[in-house]
Amino acid sequence: MDLHQREWVEFKAKRFRLAKKWLKYLPTRSFLRKNFIFKKLGKGILDKCPQLWSFSYEPMKTAYYAGWILTFMPVMGMQIALAILLAICFKGNVMVLVALQMISNPFTIGFLWTMEYHIGKFFLSFFPMRNQLINQSAIADTVISSGGKGMAFIKATLAICVGALILGLIFGKISCWIHQWIMKRTMLTYEQFVEKQQKRLEKLKQNSKNFLNQ
Repeated sequence: MDLHQREWVEFKAKRFRLAKKWLKYLPTRSFLRKNFIFKKLGKGILDKCPQLWSFSYEPMKTAYYAGWILTFMPVMGMQIALAILLAICFKGNVMVLVALQMISNPFTIGFLWTMEYHIGKFFLSFFPMRNQLINQSAIADTVISSGGKGMAFIKATLAICVGALILGLIFGKISCWIHQWIMKRTMLTYEQFVEKQQKRLEKLKQNSKNFLNQ
């Protein structure tokens, strides 16, 4: 094994340790196997679908879009179960999809749903039937005015769902851009690594010559 090969092995090991450091925050297979969905469908599906654990771009892209949209949706209490089902149906990374659901929790849903309501209400205001779709001034007034029942509650839920869809698409696209940027900066081939190392050595030699000639 020559010098560049040894450096390449060390570089890959360092990159793997960094990835492993971040992956420890994602839900593991043992955690997901405890979910009631896999108790019904069969735990073997976790091993029969390799795309559920793949970090290639397509499964990650699916996980970003589906995960962000789901975490913004008003489905508190069913998010992890729905995330697993979405990962199986659309062949996305199940760990990322489930991890994104942690963003929506009892401490953040008040802010998130209020923001989604106003975004959805603003978007629906461009439709000709806006007065029929939603016309309340605030989410609290919408829910309280009907005691949580009736058309007012449906209108508020509709606005929240529309806002969740819009925010999910925006954050999903941003996540894809970040993922592609990281991939371009970190995923080097061996030939590119050797070329980069050679340029670095040539630069060091040139700097040494310049220093000695001073």
